[in-house]
Amino acid sequence: IMFDNLDKVELKQRENYLAEGSYQVTIKTLQSSESLKVKSKTPFIEYIAETSAGHKARLRFQGSNDNTPDNVKKIRTTIMKEFLTNCGVTNFNDWVASCKQAIGKEIYVCLAKREYWTNDKSGTPVIRSVVDYKFSSRKPIQFQEKYNKPLSTEDMRAYNEAIKYSAAETTDA
Repeated sequence: IMFDNLDKVELKQRENYLAEGSYQVTIKTLQSSESLKVKSKTPFIEYIAETSAGHKARLRFQGSNDNTPDNVKKIRTTIMKEFLTNCGVTNFNDWVASCKQAIGKEIYVCLAKREYWTNDKSGTPVIRSVVDYKFSSRKPIQFQEKYNKPLSTEDMRAYNEAIKYSAAETTDA
């Protein structure tokens, strides 16, 4: 019986995530890398934002740890404060409470596509992309293609080398 109990299978509604662009969204939820149980080199927090049509975006903000250089800490803190300020947060004495105050707020966000390369499950190099939070505003944002980050020349070179190496391995085997 190829599809036994087909009538008892419940389907989950697929989530629609936003592509690169600018959107008016409502901040719906907040989770930390710790609560998501994600193994990460640096801690982060992630908001789920949603358009009025129900399309979602993950807005991830990298935090800092003991290994984070001071200049990087300052940049990450500035990005976080800018986002919270655009959400109408005015009290920053307790960063956790400040982050929670963004929930339910409506803002405009710019999402950009970032390319990277990695190895797939079989070890073959592949180019992938992810949509990242770029910046926010209280006013509509005009999206520009320059916000997207294609694979750098250096990364493309490394990817091409990895492809050659991967192809050589398969022909040698």
